[in-house]
Amino acid sequence: PVELIDTAGLRPSTDFIESLSQSLGRGQAEQADLVLLCLEGGVVSVAEESALLERKQPPVQALATKSDLSAPPPGGPAVSVVTGEGLAELRDLLGEWARNLSQPMLAPSLSRCRHHVEGCLKNLRQAHSLVLFEEPAELLALELREALQQLGEMVGAVYTDDLLDRIFSRFCIGK
Repeated sequence: PVELIDTAGLRPSTDFIESLSQSLGRGQAEQADLVLLCLEGGVVSVAEESALLERKQPPVQALATKSDLSAPPPGGPAVSVVTGEGLAELRDLLGEWARNLSQPMLAPSLSRCRHHVEGCLKNLRQAHSLVLFEEPAELLALELREALQQLGEMVGAVYTDDLLDRIFSRFCIGK
């Protein structure tokens, strides 16, 4: 499995919200196994994008987009979602890269796992405190149950209303 995450583009901004979204995008890029840097064909990239291409970890693959509107630069993959040009080659490139990945890929995203692990640890610390101060066993059981709930949500063993809402909002399920 390959997980693709689309982030905000890199461009100069004085807008707080856009700057924040770009910062979050850079954080996602740092956690990625591969960064696809999408550059609009015929448009010169900004300095930050050029610096990103020079990084070694994670590796960065430049990808020329909108190849139907202008000639893409030579040497790298180019795609057009309008004509479909280059999409098969891009799938092949991603497939080959994923097969050569030296570490096993995780199905859930790292940020999702981190959120649940942090929640579980919070509940376990609270449970530990309850034991130290000899609080009622019911409170201890509640904290332990919440810790297990966090782990269950992380591995998909617990189905929350939020998860079901997301599933039904994306798929039309007939009667």
